[in-house]
Amino acid sequence: MQKNREAMKEDLRVLREEIFPELATLHKVQAESMNEYTEMGKSLTDTMDRVAVLEQSRERMAKEHKKMQEKCVDLENHSRRQNLRFIGIPEGVEAGNPFQFIKDLLLELFAVDDLGDSRLWIVRTGLSCQNRNQERGLGH
Repeated sequence: MQKNREAMKEDLRVLREEIFPELATLHKVQAESMNEYTEMGKSLTDTMDRVAVLEQSRERMAKEHKKMQEKCVDLENHSRRQNLRFIGIPEGVEAGNPFQFIKDLLLELFAVDDLGDSRLWIVRTGLSCQNRNQERGLGH
């Protein structure tokens, strides 16, 4: 029995010598995995924080964009309110020089010699004028 015990002790010692290096390797791999897991958690948290900041920035920019669009529409409408529209100018004038006709009309109406820095554009409307404007690339 004494021999059996010593044989068993020897077998256990041999097994320990074989198993302990493998256990040490497993512990090392597990520690590395825990480090990677911790780093990935930190990285994910950082990424989520950055995404939250970007979402806030996008929302702020969307609000500013909407505000600027509304301002642009308001400015366009304000600009249109300062336009004068002349309807019913005789066809013969259109064939001649409508710009000069309107300029002379305004000078006479306002009883001035010069319109100053006022800008004068002629935009034709109506079906026949729309066709002419399209041919000239002026749109419709």
